[in-house]
Amino acid sequence: MIPAPTAEQQQKMHALEAAIASLSKRIEAREKRWRWSDGSLARLAAGGNAPGGALDEINVWNTALSDKEIGGLFESRALPYAAGLPPGQRTTIELGWLRLASLRAHDARFAKDLADLEKAQSELLALRRDAPTVMVMQEMAVPRETHVLVRGLL
Repeated sequence: MIPAPTAEQQQKMHALEAAIASLSKRIEAREKRWRWSDGSLARLAAGGNAPGGALDEINVWNTALSDKEIGGLFESRALPYAAGLPPGQRTTIELGWLRLASLRAHDARFAKDLADLEKAQSELLALRRDAPTVMVMQEMAVPRETHVLVRGLL
C-alpha cells in the first residue's frame, strides 16, 4: 500500500514540509546561542536517539491524554529530577531537558517557534494519515514455480 494523496493534499504537505524545515532551522539557530555554564552543547534528542534503560514508573489513564497533558506531566516530574542532580552526574539527555525548558521560559520567540513547529508536524501527520492509499502489486524477485493442470491426465 502506498499513499496516493490528492493534488490539494500534496500542496498542503509540501507547504507544511517547507514550514517545518524553516522552523527547524530557526529553532536550531536559537538553540546554538544558549550554552550551559560548563560549555556543553547538550541537545535534546528529538526523534532520533531514544534513551536506553529500564522502565522506572508506569501510569495508566482511563482516557487519552493530549500532547499538552503529556508535556505537563513530563515537566512536573522529569525537570525537577534533572535539576536536582549534581551537574557532573547529568546525562546529555537530562541537560537537553533543562536547556529546552530554560529556552521555553526565557525566550518567547523560541517558545512560539517550537509551538508552531509542533503544530505543523501534527498537521502533516494527520494529513498523511488521511491520504488515500493504493495497493500496488510488485513482481517477486524469484518467481514461483508454475504448474499447469491438464484435465484427464494424472
